[in-house]
Amino acid sequence: MIAPVVKLEASVQERGPAYHKALECESATRLDTTYFTLAEALKQAGYATAHFGKWHLNGKSGPGKPVAKDDPLNPGAFGFQYWFSVSNFFESNWTFSRNGEPVATEGDGSDVIVAEALRWIDSGKESSGRPFFAVIWFGNPHGPHKPLAADKEAAGGDPELGEIAGVDRAIQIVERTIEKYG
Repeated sequence: MIAPVVKLEASVQERGPAYHKALECESATRLDTTYFTLAEALKQAGYATAHFGKWHLNGKSGPGKPVAKDDPLNPGAFGFQYWFSVSNFFESNWTFSRNGEPVATEGDGSDVIVAEALRWIDSGKESSGRPFFAVIWFGNPHGPHKPLAADKEAAGGDPELGEIAGVDRAIQIVERTIEKYG
């Protein structure tokens, strides 16, 4: 198996005082189809593979849209056998795609993708005994910052921190579930 060499072009930020200069890399939002991904390698090794949340690797900008089955840059094209994804950031009550089919959801986006990931993990855990690779990419924090009211209140009224509180809650659910599995 030969993996491509990925080289990020670095440049020194010319603006600002010397102590604020930093290396910047070009951001890529389109995954090159010639790259051999970790998901592909694990799939070949017998793992069940899945992606949940913000795909952001098919070059689509703006609020997240369901990733179409016929999109040549969908997660399935890169080794994910199952995906519940959108093209970019997402908030509450969003429409995702489940393997290319639109699915309207209700609730905080972080909670929604974690619940879907845990359902997927549970559905294959007992029957196949196969190892799995589940990638969960959260859409928050991301402008326009629309957390649940309870999360915003818990964060002292700050909407960005409210979104982070929602992500923290979802991660805690994943952690508790992993501990339960042992």
